[in-house]
Amino acid sequence: MPVNRSNDHDFVPPETYKPSKGPLPPELLALEALPDFKPLSLQDVSGTTRLPSLNMHPESIFRLLFNDQLISLMVDCTNKNAQIQREQYTAATFRGSQRTWKPVNQSEILAYLGIIVYMGIHIEPHQEWYWNTTNQGPHHILVRKSMGLKRWKQIHRYLHIWDSSLGVQKIQKPHQKAEFITKVLRTTFRTYWQTSTYLAVDECIEGFCG
Repeated sequence: MPVNRSNDHDFVPPETYKPSKGPLPPELLALEALPDFKPLSLQDVSGTTRLPSLNMHPESIFRLLFNDQLISLMVDCTNKNAQIQREQYTAATFRGSQRTWKPVNQSEILAYLGIIVYMGIHIEPHQEWYWNTTNQGPHHILVRKSMGLKRWKQIHRYLHIWDSSLGVQKIQKPHQKAEFITKVLRTTFRTYWQTSTYLAVDECIEGFCG
């Protein structure tokens, strides 16, 4: 088969370039007069922690980030959201009564978050497996002692970090719902961690699939 030809209808033959025999244009000649590039000199700083103690328990470190202010916010917003959702459900359906809801407190929010962290470390294909009590399958005693499955699912359903009673019209963009909690977290991150000179930022955001 001749060169630069193919049976593939998507084939694109390579472009053939020939060197110019004439003089270079003035624009290219001006490039030769540019000074050599000198990179910005930065002080090499290593990332270090600013924890009150290097022997802190992991739970204590977590509470430095998710302090009482954030946990109280999550408690208030979750309870308000649960009330609104349950009132809307009652007004829009006649399928019967709902499961009894007890307002969540700080201890339950911390237990809920702890189970979320635990799930990220001990991966299971189904949420129900973390509360397995049969002779078959895994057993996660710490999860079962912390909170029941039905209560965890209730909190998971109504969990909120934004006061939903304000109404959607009070915000301009969806991410503004998390503005307060991210502002507090940014402050705590800067307080307890010294960033290094060189950082790698992962800008890939994967959609939550369940």
